[in-house]
Amino acid sequence: MLVEETGLQRFEPAAADDDSEVAGGQRALARLEQVADDARDYAAHAKAPNTLKAYRIDWADFSEWCALHRLVFLPATPQTVALYLSDLARTHKVSTLYRRLSGISQAHQAGGYVTPTTDAQVRLVFQGIRRTLGSAPDQKNAAITAEVRAMVEMLSPTSLIGVRD
Repeated sequence: MLVEETGLQRFEPAAADDDSEVAGGQRALARLEQVADDARDYAAHAKAPNTLKAYRIDWADFSEWCALHRLVFLPATPQTVALYLSDLARTHKVSTLYRRLSGISQAHQAGGYVTPTTDAQVRLVFQGIRRTLGSAPDQKNAAITAEVRAMVEMLSPTSLIGVRD
């Protein structure tokens, strides 16, 4: 039998007929509990501390904005997220908006909700913001033959790094 616990499952022993089955079942249960503890520990370390901090900041900003405008923030509707992005675009860079979308998405996923950030309406508004306010990435010129030769000549064929490069 499974009992839900913080996203991962905790195992409970099934009924057994004799003592040897009970002892074997208890050993198996203890082993599964250790494996489940390990899995929870790995899940807790899935994201870097600074990433988690950024998600908390982004979620706090979004939830405060929703509260100020008397909108539901969990689960948020795509319209709410689109309005939030539009308001934020007045004062923030596109890169900040993209990060806020990630924080909103992560909070919804952690709560077991479908993320509104993938909705067509939200994507359309974000694309419009990017085209209007965003800057195009700098396109670099391709290296010409003489430049490639100069780079290769700098490599040492006797060192592991030179061979790798």
